[in-house]
Amino acid sequence: MIRKVFVPALILILLVSGFYYRHWLVYGFNQLKGQLNIIYNAQPIGEVIENPLTPDSVKTKLILIRAIKKYAVDSLGLSETNNYETYYDQQGKPALWVLTAAPEFKMVPYKWKFPFLGSLSYKGFFQKQKGVDELMLFRKNGFDADLSTVSAWSTLGWFGDPVMSSMMRRNIGSLAELIIHEMTHTTLYIKGNVEFNENLATFIGEIGAEKISDS
Repeated sequence: MIRKVFVPALILILLVSGFYYRHWLVYGFNQLKGQLNIIYNAQPIGEVIENPLTPDSVKTKLILIRAIKKYAVDSLGLSETNNYETYYDQQGKPALWVLTAAPEFKMVPYKWKFPFLGSLSYKGFFQKQKGVDELMLFRKNGFDADLSTVSAWSTLGWFGDPVMSSMMRRNIGSLAELIIHEMTHTTLYIKGNVEFNENLATFIGEIGAEKISDS
């Protein structure tokens, strides 16, 4: 008797939840698809370095990233993960767009409520047009909104984050700050607290980059 009641009730709960979160299910699927496409097409850093067709400037930066990652783990105590063990060539194209918004004439960021992650003041898109569509919707509703590209992001240990080819344009200090910044997010991330997470990652990233530059 209990089973006869429980199974239909569970199915009903799942259906209601799926309907209620349908927007996030579609969004999450598109984000997962974009992330997996990058991971699938990324190459092991060792192979990229050994490839005679790889420019020396790229090889030098990849070797440097290995050293930065080792320093961050050994000297800063950040978590050792499989991040930055692969390289993704963007072919000169952006890979991710980030949307931010705020009410007109107010310095208060709009926050999206993500399942599992909590409230965030930005929303990412691997497909530019989807970002543009939501950008225009926010502007139509009276918000100040902006859609811009980013050169790196953290999946908080869910996937092995690759080195993006756009990172190769950074100088040593900027590259070190970026890698350590993202590694900090993987080491410690407080759900829904964007200000703390970004301030902490920025602080550790800048301090770490200074120490690397001085060594």
